[in-house]
Amino acid sequence: LAYADVLLQYLRWIKDDAVENDIKKALYVAIKTNPFVPDLIGVEGNEEDDADDDNDGCYSPGGIKEAKMYVCEGSHIGAQKLWGKYPEATSWMKALKFGGPKVPDEMGVITLLQSGITFQMKCVHTDLDGRER
Repeated sequence: LAYADVLLQYLRWIKDDAVENDIKKALYVAIKTNPFVPDLIGVEGNEEDDADDDNDGCYSPGGIKEAKMYVCEGSHIGAQKLWGKYPEATSWMKALKFGGPKVPDEMGVITLLQSGITFQMKCVHTDLDGRER
């Protein structure tokens, strides 16, 4: 349900009924729950990939098999269909997960730290002329 909440928050944000930080928090919670789902949403042919997996009905929460079950199997094909109706939401989610072009400014980083969200940051060291070392 974490990714359904992300889509709901996204749709609210588009209608100016929510702030961007609310949807970002929902996305971070969803990625923490299962980081593989964004990789599979919007990708054709995931159903055939299950031939390699043993279909014993067991999965580990947060694993790739759970993500495939959410996106591809049974009634959850609706997740693929639902997200497919909102390609801009899929693009937005993937851009954030895979490091979109927007880099937060100093206040943005402070706000994220104060909110309690855990995130990964890459630091690039430069010399005085701005060249990477």
